[in-house]
Amino acid sequence: MEVHVRISALVTATLALCIITAPAASAPRDRAAEALYLGKKALYEGKLKEGILKLEEANSIDAGNPVIVFFLAKGYSWNGELDRAEEYYRKAMSMSNTNDDIYWQASFGIAQTTAWRKQYALALERYQEILSKHQKTPPDLKEDVLLAMGDVHAWQKEYPAAISLYEKALADRPASVEVLNRLGQVYLWDKNYKASRAYTEKALAIESNNIEARRRLDDLDLIKNYTLTLGYAYTSFDANNPEGNKIQRHTANAYFDWQAGDDLRMHVETTVLTQNYVDSADPGTASSWNSDVRTGIGVTNRFTRNTTAGMLFTYTYSPDILPDFSGEASITQKISPIFDITGLYRLTYDKKAPERMAGAKKASHLVSPGIILYFTEMFYSRLQGYMDTDGKNTFYSFMLQQTYAFSARDKTDFYISYGKGKNYLVYSDATIPLDVVTFSITLAHTHFFNPSFGLRPSFMYHNRVNYYEDYSFGLEGVYQF
Repeated sequence: MEVHVRISALVTATLALCIITAPAASAPRDRAAEALYLGKKALYEGKLKEGILKLEEANSIDAGNPVIVFFLAKGYSWNGELDRAEEYYRKAMSMSNTNDDIYWQASFGIAQTTAWRKQYALALERYQEILSKHQKTPPDLKEDVLLAMGDVHAWQKEYPAAISLYEKALADRPASVEVLNRLGQVYLWDKNYKASRAYTEKALAIESNNIEARRRLDDLDLIKNYTLTLGYAYTSFDANNPEGNKIQRHTANAYFDWQAGDDLRMHVETTVLTQNYVDSADPGTASSWNSDVRTGIGVTNRFTRNTTAGMLFTYTYSPDILPDFSGEASITQKISPIFDITGLYRLTYDKKAPERMAGAKKASHLVSPGIILYFTEMFYSRLQGYMDTDGKNTFYSFMLQQTYAFSARDKTDFYISYGKGKNYLVYSDATIPLDVVTFSITLAHTHFFNPSFGLRPSFMYHNRVNYYEDYSFGLEGVYQF
């Protein structure tokens, strides 16, 4: 969110005079007024370089005009030349005094460029100085300062502080669409969708065609209490079963999630997995098509603003391929506005594990620490480590997830994983320990065609080095209501 400082009554009056006198352009001051008018016009049309050149021309003609210097500073700041902008803002302040609005407008500009340099603590001090020293701060400038201070906190994901400042601005200007939009956006980032919708609808009630509010309402419409996901994936292994047929797998999934409360989310799932290979000493049995049906139920709850925990339990009926059951607990703790830590523990019981791997035990334990780094609300990275052991065999791996949301309707996920561990393979009467390395990449994209329906195609490549590789193609349909 970016604040463009409003023009004070003094500046407005000066510009009005410029517009009136610009056509004459006879005396030097008239030529300066014309250049100021054209320079300002170019800035607000987005023609920054053209505007700066015109304002430099005006400044060369009328070097003692603080209004020209002020807009020149604004032009440089919008063009990203922050050092030059601060130089001219300070010059505008030196050409005026504390009784002049232009002095405080320039002071605001210095605080703004400081914030754009990401010197947030210093920027907040400078904004606060304007409020405390400018005893008769006009409503427009006060609103700008409060919004700018709120923006600084919002950029650092300090949402409660941002909300407090925005609400102060709203108390002074209850019909300000700009303030209502700020509150609607920050509540959306803080995942308080009810409050975000309320402020967004208030903004639209005042200005029905407001583009920012309309787009945010479209985003909020995508957030529903209930989500049903149906998916299918086909996997082809570069390996054969005992009868010499290529091993294939078909996986059908159904997930149902619902928001049971402001902080509580429930989840149920069913997976049907079918493939033409199972671990068996009988070649005919090993090569036959077998199906497993697994069901699961889970819950996720946000206990505090910074702490979320969840549990998931799964059970497989008469398993031939999947483990019998598993139970897991997870937690996510926000350490800073841009940094989370995560942890997961899972217990898995597989009564056929000794048949799949010599010496393996039926129960295994997985411990998984991780971190999440948020570059923006739409772009974040996750690094997760895994240690899976049954007490004898241990497998280590890590996964890197990169997520980018182009909009509320489009999101791309990219995963890459690498793992290494020791397997014990049986040949005749000899047990041979082997180091096994695996890696995989997955790419998925989610697109919502409307607020209720979206599709998520995916592709995965998995390689078990020196043994086999497999490819998987999947498609999920997402229905929200």
